[in-house]
Amino acid sequence: MKILNIKARILSVAIIFSLLLNIYTPVFAASNNSNDIHLNINEMSKEEMDIYQKVLEDSIRENKEKDPNFDEKLFTQQVNYVLYLMESPSGITIGSRSIIKISIPNNVVATAVNIAISLIAGGATTAALRSYILKVGVTEATNVIVSKVTSKLIALGIREVSGIGTVIRTVINQVIDPGSAVAEYLDNHDIFPRNGYVDVRA
Repeated sequence: MKILNIKARILSVAIIFSLLLNIYTPVFAASNNSNDIHLNINEMSKEEMDIYQKVLEDSIRENKEKDPNFDEKLFTQQVNYVLYLMESPSGITIGSRSIIKISIPNNVVATAVNIAISLIAGGATTAALRSYILKVGVTEATNVIVSKVTSKLIALGIREVSGIGTVIRTVINQVIDPGSAVAEYLDNHDIFPRNGYVDVRA
């Protein structure tokens, strides 16, 4: 299975084993809160960890059903690495990141996005997302999600984000799988379209 290129994979090995994952966004802060999503498992509450694990486990189960050779450990490392890059380049300078081109499997990007959205919504189910939308309203919910997800994709180095808002708003309104829709959109608009990977240019 094609994964991150060699340079990125070497970095991921060093990062993943030393860094744990956290995304934190209070549900009721909504658009009035300027705090961003943070990826630091050391600060993750039990509730947040439960959400992260639920989204990850659901994704692993779905991928195993599709592919009997699915590598759960590698997939988890890739998801964590992507989430780390979406949060902070603190261990990778702008200069060093700029020389790295990575191709990230769509299912990895989809899972990372769904983790972020689930934490914003305060739950890893469609019921939680519906509850969040009912609590803050469709417009506010989608604006918060679009803003935070787009900023994280840009932090990752993805440039093809101009249409992401429309994609997220459409799927949020339908309360389906936003992450897969985002990953598919990015794959369709990146440097190597429709190859099953989100290609991040150097």
